[in-house]
Amino acid sequence: MYPGGPFFNFMGLAKGGADDPATKTMRTKEINNGRLAMIAMLGFAAQAMLTHKTPLENLTAHLSDPTSNNIIANFNSYITPF
Repeated sequence: MYPGGPFFNFMGLAKGGADDPATKTMRTKEINNGRLAMIAMLGFAAQAMLTHKTPLENLTAHLSDPTSNNIIANFNSYITPF
């Protein structure tokens, strides 16, 4: 069910079939975008677990005071000195 299949080609963009270079390019782009989306969701989940806030709450806090609401400030609260 990659681009070119009956369900994902409803607009007729992949007309060349499975061996067409354009179709292979579309498949590669779709897989890469899916992987990037999975990494982004992992980042959202890690951020929510670390800060106990939603991504929008973290964004507004960072925009209001970027020097004290950033990744370094969040990690410093979890690192204990020896």
